[in-house]
Amino acid sequence: MYIFEMFNSIAPTGMNDRGIDVLMLQSLLVQSGFNIGKFGEDHNGVDGWYGNRTRAGVTSFQQTQGITPADGIANKATVDALVKYASENDQNALKNAQNRAKRRQDRVGMAATTQPIDTNALRMHIIKYSKKYNLNPKFVKAIIRQESNFEPFAVGDNGTAFGLMQVRWPAFRDIKTHQAVPFDFNDMIKDPEKQIWAG
Repeated sequence: MYIFEMFNSIAPTGMNDRGIDVLMLQSLLVQSGFNIGKFGEDHNGVDGWYGNRTRAGVTSFQQTQGITPADGIANKATVDALVKYASENDQNALKNAQNRAKRRQDRVGMAATTQPIDTNALRMHIIKYSKKYNLNPKFVKAIIRQESNFEPFAVGDNGTAFGLMQVRWPAFRDIKTHQAVPFDFNDMIKDPEKQIWAG
């Protein structure tokens, strides 16, 4: 049993928080009809990171419920109200959010503890591998934007595509078959530079 299954709520969260509670908060917001962007594996904003769009969704929820201050911070009162609101509209809403959190935790447990990528480091990795493979850096950057919106620990396609370039295990296996790759798939998932190299 996962710790979050023992409770019928979500821990309070705020800006730049990452992890399971944020994922469940986002899932409840989306299930309740609040727009939080197009990030995440289903392109509905559920990505486990409390950024500006999640804050805007929380603010919108607070305003519709008359919660003050409507500051976009998911404090205890806001979280409790969201769980109640979502559950009134769909009795399985919290369970659905917990199931999504379980899938995410099972796939990429390290995502909740990892810091966002340094933009200077990302730029250097893009230039390095663009030169190595004779590609236009703008093209590589466009692929990263499209595939993961610069989220190095993005998980897509129902848990089968990972990282900045959304590399899948079969594609990685094929790369390893034809090239000398000095790292394995799990190392690639954890390292943005290796994600660009493999992509």
